[in-house]
Amino acid sequence: MSSDYIKSISNFILHLFFLLSLCSLETTIFSSIGFIPHTDLWLVPIVYFSLHREFNSSMLFCFFSCLIVGAFTATPYSSILLGCLLTSCLIYFIKNRSYVEGLPYFMFMALGAVLFFYISLLASSWLLFEDPIASPKVVKWVLSALITPLFAAPLRFIFWVLDTLTNTKQPFGFEVN
Repeated sequence: MSSDYIKSISNFILHLFFLLSLCSLETTIFSSIGFIPHTDLWLVPIVYFSLHREFNSSMLFCFFSCLIVGAFTATPYSSILLGCLLTSCLIYFIKNRSYVEGLPYFMFMALGAVLFFYISLLASSWLLFEDPIASPKVVKWVLSALITPLFAAPLRFIFWVLDTLTNTKQPFGFEVN
């Protein structure tokens, strides 16, 4: 195996372990504070991979992320998987149309990802299940989408550090054909 292949696999696994710790942190903190809408911190690494990795790598990361997230939620796995894959594809499509390097773009994509994930979650529940979501919590979803980008800023730096530790090509200076 080549050195680059080992670096990319170690980077992938390191990001998955970080996602696992994010899910644990989110479950621990936001379940104990009942009056604050939860964040969707677990979607931020998917946004990062969709923006800064190739399509196949981001889809694979999205699949493994759904396996991890599925352990922390009561939401059906099929809905999580469909929502995450559609969200990742949308981010990848937008990135190929217009990409601007910087924190505001990343935060905006995190906000859009959370909103689109909830829309796709609602649509998948109507399409896949006999008992769909009857009363969507739209206000809670919007508040969650507004809170999540605030955490995206420090998380982006942590992802950059993880990429630096494994000598993975830095996303800064990313060029789109």
